[in-house]
Amino acid sequence: MNHPEDLLPDYAMGLLEDEEQKRVEAHLQVCPRCRAEVRALREAYYSLPLALKPPPPRRRRRPLLLFAAALAALLLVLAVPAYRQARAGAELLALLARPEARVETLRAEDGQFLGRVVLTEDGEALLVLAAPPPPGKVYQAWGHTAKGPVSLGITAGRVLRVRTAGFQAVGVSLEPPGGSPRPTHPLGRVPL
Repeated sequence: MNHPEDLLPDYAMGLLEDEEQKRVEAHLQVCPRCRAEVRALREAYYSLPLALKPPPPRRRRRPLLLFAAALAALLLVLAVPAYRQARAGAELLALLARPEARVETLRAEDGQFLGRVVLTEDGEALLVLAAPPPPGKVYQAWGHTAKGPVSLGITAGRVLRVRTAGFQAVGVSLEPPGGSPRPTHPLGRVPL
């Protein structure tokens, strides 16, 4: 009897092609020695994972990653306002350093102080408001002409740099996030 001993390990693991598998199965029908060999191979294969030492417990990184992400978010929340304030201060100093710069006080109609506007002869203005807008609102800058107001931009902060060339006045209003097509709550303006 010709025993397919070289094919038995692959048969035990289910790695044989169809023709070879059929040939080994036909042989196993009539050969108790090869059947015992296949049984022993399968037991060895299936017991192998049980004989291995389990890997050491992995350090859980998820809590560490969540902590790192929370710390980064906190730093960002703290750093962004400081960065914005520093940048606004630098912009203000750069405009004030120009010899032609003039500073106007921005007041409401009732005289309430709203902030300052730094104007330059080349048509730049920096609006520096005394307080940030209330929650759920933004400041919107407007250039005023004889035809009406034109939006110059919005900010959820206290500083807004705009171009004022071609306008008779620059003003600010309090608007919903995203701004408005026309001023809905004008606060004040400065003639140019």
